[in-house]
Amino acid sequence: MISAEKVREYLDYSEATGFFAWKKIPSRKFKVGDAAGSLKPHGYMKIQVCGERHYSHRLAWLYITGKWPQGEMDHRDGNRANNAFNNLRESAHKQNCINRPARGTSFMAGSGRWRAQIGVELKQISLGTFGSESEAHAAYLRAVERYHGKEWMTRKAA
Repeated sequence: MISAEKVREYLDYSEATGFFAWKKIPSRKFKVGDAAGSLKPHGYMKIQVCGERHYSHRLAWLYITGKWPQGEMDHRDGNRANNAFNNLRESAHKQNCINRPARGTSFMAGSGRWRAQIGVELKQISLGTFGSESEAHAAYLRAVERYHGKEWMTRKAA
């Protein structure tokens, strides 16, 4: 695994914007100062450094803290390409799943309404039906706070 020192040798990172730029030329196709990495179809940025490909959010964590993240990384605002350091946090898989947009909602085509539900201890709890996705998602977020606590919350309902 690449070290924080090696990452800092090859890349500059803006903690405020989350962007990486080449500090040391990795190959002939790049120049010092060029943006590092590429946006992948799933919305995450990836960078190849010293022959190893890594997600930019994990490299950002390594760059700032000097340690690889334990477990998963969560983008607080849900934007997978926003790697500003204050938008990143280490998280458990469950917490990362809860933070996904529109989580806990589904559209019921027969009635034209949105259903909200939450999983608690391997059981699905119905939270009701709503006229819009944002109302259903708000109900889901209230249930997350109730059943899992505020520390799981990172975003407000739309």
